[in-house]
Amino acid sequence: MKPSETTDWVTVQTRLLRDPELRARFRRDPARLARDMGLGPTDAELLARLCPDQLDAQAQTLVDKRLHEAFQLLPGTVANLGSGARSLFISHALRYWPEGHQRHTLDALEFCNTLPNEFQDFIDQREINRLRFRIAPSQMRVHWISRRSLSGSRFLGIHVLFQRRRQLRQLQFGIALPEFPTRTKH
Repeated sequence: MKPSETTDWVTVQTRLLRDPELRARFRRDPARLARDMGLGPTDAELLARLCPDQLDAQAQTLVDKRLHEAFQLLPGTVANLGSGARSLFISHALRYWPEGHQRHTLDALEFCNTLPNEFQDFIDQREINRLRFRIAPSQMRVHWISRRSLSGSRFLGIHVLFQRRRQLRQLQFGIALPEFPTRTKH
C-alpha cells in the first residue's frame, strides 16, 4: 500500500488478522507498518499498542471458527481426509479469506477446489453439489456422480437436488460396483 493512501482502523485490524505476513511485519516494526499503510498519528498510536501475541491468538481463533464451519458442511470429505484434514484446511485458510453472507459455504467449496491433486479422490462429490446448490439455488439440479470408496469399490449414479418448501432435498440413484482384480497378461 502506498504511504499516500489512507486506511481506516477497522480495515487495518482486519488485514492484520487475515494476513500472517502482515502480522510478522507488525511484530518487526509497527511504526514502519503504520507508515506503509498510510495511518494517521492517532491510528498509528493505536497500532503500536496492539499486542502481537494477542493478534496471533485472535487470528488462530478465527481460523479455527472457519475450520469448524467448513467441516460441518463437509463431513464425508473430512472423514476421507482423516487426520490430515486440519493441516490442509489451515494451509488453505492462509491463502484465502471468504467474505459475504455465504462465506462459510464459499470457504468449504474453495477448500475442496484447492486441495492438491493427490487428495481430489477424497472429496465427497455430493457435498460439492450441495454447496454449489446453496450458493446458486434453482428449482432442480441433476449431477452425474462417480466415486470410489476407500475399499476400492465404485459407485456410479445420479444426484438430484431440488427445493421444496424452501428446504434442500436430494435423491441419489445409482449402482455400486465391486472392485474387480486387474487382469495380468500372460
